[in-house]
Amino acid sequence: MSLKNLEIKIADESHVKGICEIESEAFVMPWGELGMHRDICQNINAFYLVATDENNKPLGYVGYWKIQGEYGLQADITNVAVLKEERGKGIGDALITALVKHCDEEGFAAITLEVRVSNTPAINLYSKYGFISQGIRPGYYQDNKEDAMIMWRMKEEI
Repeated sequence: MSLKNLEIKIADESHVKGICEIESEAFVMPWGELGMHRDICQNINAFYLVATDENNKPLGYVGYWKIQGEYGLQADITNVAVLKEERGKGIGDALITALVKHCDEEGFAAITLEVRVSNTPAINLYSKYGFISQGIRPGYYQDNKEDAMIMWRMKEEI
């Protein structure tokens, strides 16, 4: 897959099944299809971007929940994942680029996320976009009780 054939767009119902396949491959405790469908199609506070190939096949996705936080309107990233065979090709980078641009255009004061402390590639990617570590959530991940690093990206004027 070449990045020039990659399209990043707002996820819709047609992408749910493919996103769930990515979820199942990427996470020990994936969201089910019903939950993902509800989030993408019915949750007015959720927003998902999907990276697709020329056949509209989902190769990766990123989602957030819009919340009113301590800094104003903020995006709480729920999940970022790329198909295993497509990793290392810049798809995750393209998704985070698009998400940060979208959040900036929508006037979000901040973007936050949790990431496994052992996930160095993801931490490096988020750091590239101005996310900084703001603490640890001990035992956050239910599957192995691994700690999560809390990362934030703030708007310049805050």
